[in-house]
Amino acid sequence: MSKIVYLWLLLPNPPDKLVDALQKTMYKFVWNRKQDRISRKIAIKSIAKGGLGIPKLRDYINALKLIWVRKLKTSDHKWKNIIKVTYPKVTLLEQLGSSLPIEELHLNKFWNDVFQAYKQFGRKIKVESSDELAAEPIFCNDKIQVGNRSICYKNWIDNKVFCIKNILKENGAFMTFNQFKEKYE
Repeated sequence: MSKIVYLWLLLPNPPDKLVDALQKTMYKFVWNRKQDRISRKIAIKSIAKGGLGIPKLRDYINALKLIWVRKLKTSDHKWKNIIKVTYPKVTLLEQLGSSLPIEELHLNKFWNDVFQAYKQFGRKIKVESSDELAAEPIFCNDKIQVGNRSICYKNWIDNKVFCIKNILKENGAFMTFNQFKEKYE
């Protein structure tokens, strides 16, 4: 891939026309400018799953953006402190994960795109075990809704009630309302 194309991909939000044109170019290369021999939905699957392993460019771009979320959690660079001071709600990323309400952060274009990619990634994850369910965030989560809307209670967050495991008893059952009030006042 040429350096110019790579730089375009690193833009916060490369133009859809460019991404689509590059994706089509990949298919043309694989099929030597002839008609596709298998459907593109199959072609993007891994070889182990019967596909050709052709990268899905939009997912690749989002994966590059997700690297910044990991850096935000793990790096000790000074830019991380600037982000936390400029956007203090980013510190809730540890508790809310991909359900962090991005709209409320008023981020610059780059960080907005990074967290949008993170949110899309969070939506794609399927809960497959009771441990994963217990780790699901309660707030701003499309999977947990009251009246067809996700919830967010500031007083719960202040009491460090972030995920489902915080409202479960030792045996894995949900607390009663009185047990919850007693534990979290």
